[in-house]
Amino acid sequence: MLKKIKRSEPRPERDIIKERVESTFKPILKDISGSEEKDKKYKETISTLENVKALFTKLFNRLNNLAEDNNAEDIKKIEKLLKDLVG
Repeated sequence: MLKKIKRSEPRPERDIIKERVESTFKPILKDISGSEEKDKKYKETISTLENVKALFTKLFNRLNNLAEDNNAEDIKKIEKLLKDLVG
């Protein structure tokens, strides 16, 4: 008898985080894309912002996992790094 292979479904938190990060980046990307001329002019900037968007999604997913694990030490490390970044 064959068993069905159950595919794992993405965790809802991950979907929510991804959607919120994307909605946050929409206004940032809006001014530098939308026309062929702008897309050419800002190609490198758009590409870099897309990479940053992916990194923020990973960061928030990581924070979610750390919070679920009650890992305050690693969360504090991230907090310190972010404070150093933004001043």
